Order: sequence, then C-alpha cells, then structure tokens
Amino acid sequence: NEGMIPDSTILIPIIKRFNKVTVWFDNDTQGIESSQKISSLINSYFPNKCNSLWLPEKLNVIGISDPSDLLHRKGKESLEDFLIKFT
Repeated sequence: NEGMIPDSTILIPIIKRFNKVTVWFDNDTQGIESSQKISSLINSYFPNKCNSLWLPEKLNVIGISDPSDLLHRKGKESLEDFLIKFT
C-alpha cells in the first residue's frame, strides 16, 4: 500500500520476474509521492525498469481517484485504454 515499502529481500525477487514494472496508487498527494518513491527505489536496483502512473487530475474532480474507481465508473474499456496509452 501507499504507506509501506517492501523490504529489498521481498521486493528484488518479485521485480526480477518482470521486464517492466508500473507502480500505480491513488491519485492523491500521498499516492503520487509514494508511487514515485517506490519507482525510484526499484530503479536504483534495476535502472529504467519501473515507472509510476496516476490518473489525470480531471478524473479526481468526478470522484475517480484510483484504478478501481475508473473501472467501476467508466468500465473495463476505459481502464484498458488508459493503460495502453500511458504504460
């Protein structure tokens, strides 16, 4: 979650299994800062492997602050379109 950063003994074996990693938390200050912090940590172990992602601010205005909100309010296709465009 946004308040916890996994220990490197847990994080590194997981990250090794993927070519690319995206960290995506809530679209609030804490979520954005945490996703950037964890992305930086991952990239310190595996350069350029990780990016952070968050929803556009305009969606916050209509009550969509995380991926599950986007899925629920706009549907699977909207979530997939966003992921294709921004990852």
